[in-house]
Parts: sequence; structure tokens; C-alpha cells
Amino acid sequence: MPYIDNTPLVATQFLGAKGEVQKDPLYGVLRAMEISTAAAKAGGFLTAAISQKLATLPTDQSFQIPVMEETPIATSSAITFSIDPNFGKSNFYAVSKITTTGSFWIVPSQFENNVIAMDEYQLSRLVQLDRAFANSREVNVVNVLNNRRTQVLAGDTLVSPTAGDWNFNTTNDDLEVKRVAQRNNYYGLMGSLLKKNGTFGMEASDMIGVNSELAMTVVEEERSKFGSNNSQNQQNDFNRVIQFMTSSNIVNTSDQGIGYVFKKGALAIVDNNTWEFRMQVSSGDGWQWKQGAVALPRLGRSPNLLFRTAAIDASALGATTPSLTATIADQYLYVDQYFILHTFNSDLTSRVNDIVKIKNLLT
Repeated sequence: MPYIDNTPLVATQFLGAKGEVQKDPLYGVLRAMEISTAAAKAGGFLTAAISQKLATLPTDQSFQIPVMEETPIATSSAITFSIDPNFGKSNFYAVSKITTTGSFWIVPSQFENNVIAMDEYQLSRLVQLDRAFANSREVNVVNVLNNRRTQVLAGDTLVSPTAGDWNFNTTNDDLEVKRVAQRNNYYGLMGSLLKKNGTFGMEASDMIGVNSELAMTVVEEERSKFGSNNSQNQQNDFNRVIQFMTSSNIVNTSDQGIGYVFKKGALAIVDNNTWEFRMQVSSGDGWQWKQGAVALPRLGRSPNLLFRTAAIDASALGATTPSLTATIADQYLYVDQYFILHTFNSDLTSRVNDIVKIKNLLT
């Protein structure tokens, strides 16, 4: 039913009507991306020049990031005039802008003598917009994590207390951990395994993990067993702990949980603001482009806004009240545009990448 006829907005409803009970999702992927983006800017592939270019790139233009492939230099024991050139090899990869929009209308006359204030209604719409934008960003990042997960990983047998407890499945390209191995040394073994592969950093603090809801239930239950009356020295494990963040947008269907561990700086997000929003232009027919000023709490940034006040015939929306069939409406179109960047790997099938998919098994 169109919102214009919703019964909660008529004066017969009780004073102080609030929103429906709803679960607020967890947005661990976005929080992890904030950390990873900062690392990519601090000493990784995301230079100030690339950031500035992408931040203002017009929608109709493309951009390619230049990279140097890893080309080893051959050594010998001979001093000779026949010098091997050992040429390096450059490459590039294209990045694509992601655009997400969300909209709603506000009909001011609808709130005359109404128990729900217009500001309260607008706030409720912004909360839903915030959730929708945050969910969309997370899903897009998870898709990149999944598509860029490593297809090669060594050392899984070295960390298995029993053969097969930790197993890199080369068919599904994920690191499977049996339930019996989801114990109090889980994080430490994970850190040791990934450090051995060389692309995740030298310490556990160089890595970050994101996981589905309840993915770490068994691990945390095991760790919580050891309190003051049943103590166990876990200091060595704590020194190797990888920080995990939970997301409602990592979907787990049949396992204890799934997740991804990646090197801080392996992924980055760059927000984009096109010319119209930066200049905050307006048109003769009432359209206004506004650059975002206040960050939405879940999304972590302020989307841009395309806005106008228009004369409408609300009967097209199903309105039956005469005062709403010829009135005005404030029309809001919020715009979230950004790039998801990743480190370069010339061959995912043979070279260890800096993202690994984790699957905690039920058995």
C-alpha cells in the first residue's frame, strides 16, 4: 500500500506512535573496510593521486590503476659483458563505479493535524535509507571478497592437530575448519597459517577478519571456559589473535559459519562525488543537487541528495482525501557512489592472494 494511505499517519492513531520492532543488522564489513582503507592509504596501493582522481571522476569516464607485476631477477655467478636485461612488466586493472540510489516523498499537507510530526516521519525514512545503503555496500564488498579469495594456500596440514582438522578445499577455494578444531587456539593457528603464506602480513595485527553471525560461537565458548577458577594460560594465543567483525550480510546456509580474513590494506573504498553535487547546482525546473553534510551512522558517510518540491496529483498514488489530490510533495533522491579497490594479482590460480575464505564446519 502506498505510504500516503497508511493508517499510522491519520489522526485517529494513538499519540506517540513509533516504529515497528525490527532487527538492526550488524555491519562488520563496513567497519573492517574503514580499517583496511586507512591501511591502503597509509602505506599501500591507494596513493593520494589515485584517491583524488576517483573522488571526482565523472560517471561517463573510466579509470585504470597502473601496477607493476612481480618479475623476479635471475642471478648467476658470472661477471660478463652479456648482461641479462631482466625487464620488468607493467600492467593495469580497470575499476568501476558503483551507484546506489534510494528515494522517498514527503507530502507536507499530510501532516496537518497529524499525531506524527513530519520531522519524525522523515527521520524514520532516513533510518531505512541508512540500512538499505549500508546493506548494499556490504553485499558489494562481500562479492569482491568472494571473487578475490585465494585459490592457493599452503600449510593447512602443519596446523592440524589431527589430519584434516584444517583443510584448504581446492574445489571450493575455502579453508575448512572442523568443529573439533574450533577451540581456544583457533585464532593463533589461523594467524600462524596465514603468516606462512607470506601475503597476509608478518603479524596477526596486520590482518582483519569478517564473519557471518554465530560463526565464532564454538570458538568463543571454548575460550570462555577458562575463568578464574579454571584458568589456562592463553597469552601466546592472545598475542596472535586476528580481529574478527560480524556482519549480517555474510550469508551462512549450512555451516557453523563462514567468513573472510584479509590483509589490512588489501581492499579500500573511495567515495565519489560528481560535479553537480560538488558544485551544488540547481536547475530552472526546481531540481537541486546537494552534497552530503552529515554522515548516516550505519553507512559511515553522507550520501548526496537530488531534491525538488513538485506539484503532484496524489490520486495516482491511491490517495482518496480531496486535499491530497492536488498538492505539493518534497521529493528526495539520495545517491551513494563509490569504488571498491583491491590489490593486484596477475594469476589467482597459481599465486597466493591476500584474501582467504574461512568455513567453520558443523561437524
